[in-house]
Amino acid sequence: MKIDNVNADDILGTANKGIYSSHHDEEKGFFKKLFGKKDDDGSYFEKKVREIGREELEKELSGAIDAYLVEKADPKNTVVITEDYLIIPGKEIFPLYMIHEFGLGSEWMPPYQQYAMDRIDVPYDPDFKSEYEAEEGYELDRFNVELVIRDEEQNMFVYSFPMEIPDRSDFRQRLLDRCIATEYSDEGVFEGKFNEDKSIRQFFY
Repeated sequence: MKIDNVNADDILGTANKGIYSSHHDEEKGFFKKLFGKKDDDGSYFEKKVREIGREELEKELSGAIDAYLVEKADPKNTVVITEDYLIIPGKEIFPLYMIHEFGLGSEWMPPYQQYAMDRIDVPYDPDFKSEYEAEEGYELDRFNVELVIRDEEQNMFVYSFPMEIPDRSDFRQRLLDRCIATEYSDEGVFEGKFNEDKSIRQFFY
């Protein structure tokens, strides 16, 4: 479903707004700071947030956005197009001006394919219990699409995320509206079909 506004903490992660961190570091003591293991700098996504600037990204998220979330799914699965960025929470923040080519398609031969085809017209149900062991893990995965992006330097990027079938055409159009790019989507993805012959990636090799 398409939503009008998002919570920045859901999209960017919870900001560290504590006021005691510096004082806490001082209390560690000289030897602990000297020999202690350095703190992890965080995930790739967290580094991107810091690199661009959280305030800048929060401003983007409060402006004109197109946001997509599978109904009843965790808001952290919301994919957002802002004025300047494509944001896939926990995975990537990609500047729109860098998109030279892109294509949207189904994941090629995924393990959940038959499951997805059997439940194609059924809304997402986070409480669904399957008669088959561990099949519940496919419930959100069955909405997965694959987005391939190539930048002007011919670098290729591939992202996978869940998106409802009715939202996929709008998502494609919003990308086309906001970046100057050639598009190579597999039309079947907009009908919820799986292409068993080839992956969308093959259009970019």
